[in-house]
Amino acid sequence: MMKDHLHHPLQHSLQNPLVSEFLDRVCHEVRAKEMHTDIREELLGHLSDRVEQLVDVEGKSQEEAIAEAVKQMGNPVAIGEGLHKVHRPRTDWGLLLLVGAMVIIAVVSLLTLSASYANDPLGDLLFPFATRIIGGAAGISVMFVLAFINYRKLLRFSTALYIFTIGLMFISLLFGAQINGSREWIVFGPVGFNVIAAAPYLLIIAAAGMLYHPKSILGIKNLSSGKMVMLKELVLLVLVPVFFFSMAPSLGQLLIYSLGLAILLAVSGRIKLLLIAAGSMCMLTLLVLWTAGNRLMYAGERLTHFLQPDSDAGIPTKHSVDAISSAGMWGKGWGIPTERLNLRNISSEMLFPYLVQCLGWVFGAVLVVIVILFVARMISLGRLLQDGYGKMLTIGLAGLFGVKFVWNIVMCLGLLPIIGFELPLMNWSSISIIEFGSVGLLLSIYRRKDMIPSVELTRHSGVFTKQQG
Repeated sequence: MMKDHLHHPLQHSLQNPLVSEFLDRVCHEVRAKEMHTDIREELLGHLSDRVEQLVDVEGKSQEEAIAEAVKQMGNPVAIGEGLHKVHRPRTDWGLLLLVGAMVIIAVVSLLTLSASYANDPLGDLLFPFATRIIGGAAGISVMFVLAFINYRKLLRFSTALYIFTIGLMFISLLFGAQINGSREWIVFGPVGFNVIAAAPYLLIIAAAGMLYHPKSILGIKNLSSGKMVMLKELVLLVLVPVFFFSMAPSLGQLLIYSLGLAILLAVSGRIKLLLIAAGSMCMLTLLVLWTAGNRLMYAGERLTHFLQPDSDAGIPTKHSVDAISSAGMWGKGWGIPTERLNLRNISSEMLFPYLVQCLGWVFGAVLVVIVILFVARMISLGRLLQDGYGKMLTIGLAGLFGVKFVWNIVMCLGLLPIIGFELPLMNWSSISIIEFGSVGLLLSIYRRKDMIPSVELTRHSGVFTKQQG
């Protein structure tokens, strides 16, 4: 519609001081400068229609028609103020409220864990309170910074983020600290960073941009062959990450990434690639683990624990279920000493049953409701968006958070294998920076959902639509 007006025979006549002043006064009230072009074109279209009617029907001259049309449009200041309300930045207070509730739960968990470890001789080693606080505070700070940054600027750096993440995984594989049979951590003195746990978030963010704009993949400009595009996406987004996750090995993080990528492929219409990727992931994972020798044995132990809940190997699952079932409505008390607990890893994957045992079923139910509302809020945000890139980011991150939340809670109930998933945003560590940063991106997407000009929405739509077809 706008393009028709731009080529209308009256277009040249409309370029006069009256029209220019009117458009300038309207746009002056709209702070979202990136929307000014769209607003000018839309208003110019309405003016053109009205001028044409005044000339053809009422027989006015073009100059008279233009003056009358501008007058009939109304007060430009009032129009601008109305458009500003439509295109102003918005805050997702619902999502912020849920994140705030999770922060409160995180602080409560830190305080009660601190009380539990107070008399434990290894308490400072097993539960470094100061490090947890720093990780959470840094994550919250990053969240607010990213919330005010234009998330679409990240699109051009998608390939760079992918290379950076794969590079970190490579360094971790070669030089990372080996803990429980896996090389996931890069340690700098007293500070450690779990690269493999952070990788699914970073890779999904990178994959969203690379799938939305395939020409950005490693700077390749000529991707005329659909098969070549699919091959490059298969290698870069499936085979390479699967190799590094399997070599760590970290089947849990591989599962998270696989499900997140499957969601992205489905949203972007890459159904054929999704089917090929599923088969390739299974074969490559089995091949790498088989050639990894003793790593295959350790990786399979987690599944063995789940499949044999009544054996010695299933003790962690049994203790988790017992802790939850025996908690009662209000729990057994604040900061139960570690020597009275049968649970292990209470500051990581077993935080949920620990909190339920201390604070009761009511607290656990509140936590579960918050998680459900948080995931539902992310999904509803994705459905609201017109921007394909923002939609892919939102749905991809919603998939990651959803899988981690649901798996952790359900595995603690004894219904899924224990594979090291912690509660995101509520279990603070160095990874909290990445988790809260991901929430910051979601807040940025919501903030700018009504501030994206049409040229940005359509810039890659041809490639995106073609891939969907």
